[in-house]
Amino acid sequence: MMVILVGVGASIGAMLRYGITNLSNQFLTNRFPAGTLIINLVGSLVLGILTGMNLTSPMLVLLGTGTMGGFTTFSTYNFELIKLIKNQKISLFMIYLLASYLIGGLMALLGLVIGRQLGA
Repeated sequence: MMVILVGVGASIGAMLRYGITNLSNQFLTNRFPAGTLIINLVGSLVLGILTGMNLTSPMLVLLGTGTMGGFTTFSTYNFELIKLIKNQKISLFMIYLLASYLIGGLMALLGLVIGRQLGA
């Protein structure tokens, strides 16, 4: 049953990621991978919230492991970092790297605090 929940959640997450990526590509410059940054930061926040809420195991598997696992994208993030270096955009590389890890960590922490308030 848990495997099915992960699969359903991952499908939902991947479709959300695809939609947000396409939307961001229409409105944002291609010089900076803002779509992936937004997706990963939102994913960090939501996963923090879900963790803080102390959800039942099936719900956490569906929403956390499945949906957020399919939504966020570490491989695309790394590929985009390599592309920025290849194109000699070192300052954008550093901004993307630091924003992803520093802001991502803060978003996860904020989500955890929010989730604990919601779950209380």
